[in-house]
Amino acid sequence: MPCRYINSSDNHYFLLPVITRRAMMGINEYTFPIGFLLVLTGTEPLRLLKDAYLPDFNPKKWPLISPDGFLNKFLAGHSFEIFTLVFIILQTYKLIVVIKMKPLLPTSDMTQIYDCLQGSKSDVSLIDTMKDSGNKKAATFRYSGVQMIKLAGIFMPVITCIVWFFGPSLYERIHRITGGHCIGHPETVFYRSCVSSGWRYEGGFKSSGHSLITCTFASALSWETVSLNKWIVLMNRITELPVRVSGSCKLLQLAFLALCLAWLMMFTVTCMFYHSFMERVVGTLCALLIVYFVCFRLKL
Repeated sequence: MPCRYINSSDNHYFLLPVITRRAMMGINEYTFPIGFLLVLTGTEPLRLLKDAYLPDFNPKKWPLISPDGFLNKFLAGHSFEIFTLVFIILQTYKLIVVIKMKPLLPTSDMTQIYDCLQGSKSDVSLIDTMKDSGNKKAATFRYSGVQMIKLAGIFMPVITCIVWFFGPSLYERIHRITGGHCIGHPETVFYRSCVSSGWRYEGGFKSSGHSLITCTFASALSWETVSLNKWIVLMNRITELPVRVSGSCKLLQLAFLALCLAWLMMFTVTCMFYHSFMERVVGTLCALLIVYFVCFRLKL
């Protein structure tokens, strides 16, 4: 029988704090991608109502909404560093779980384990290496290499879209091609150089970089967190005993859930107060394509 993600009958999850258990029981790989799509479509009517009945309402100077506020400066400005750190912590913790699990692995029938991992190539590769060779260093090196490929697969499209694409980013080039221009300084061609000089850039189609960042990183992080939980459920299955979930694992689960929710909140702010609907749609769809290809299609 395929391994369930989290169910009330998985006894070891009752060792988690109530708030963690209730939050995790309803989360799977699709929760945050679907959540972002719901926020994207659901906030547009609210935004139209705000513009119709409260045209002068402009909370962009509020600390949580302002471009100079915490959400934007930290969660967007340092999003690559945050995601890299969290990604490394998750993969390291998963390696520790698997190394502890090695003596418990069956010697022949691995069907139940493969069902539990649900086709994740990197997880299956890790468990096979541990089982066949028993070499922790070889397994760690091989697994780390696959994870670096995954991280590059997530980062490279995002960097191409909003940071660098043989000079200005792809989004900046599209912004310029569709009619964007620097007011009073026509010699300044692209958005970032114009704004960084204190000038104003108008016109064109400016795809939402915040939508791209928040949706990509939150969806990818939720995939990795679900993957970690599958390993914990797997340990419970093969030992046939409740496995005590350590305090560090509980803390990691809560921290990662809070981070994903913070990115979702930031996305909601973007949908309500910044960019046009189609600019947000493009950013969100680009993010979902990246996550689909790397996580759901390649199953790295």
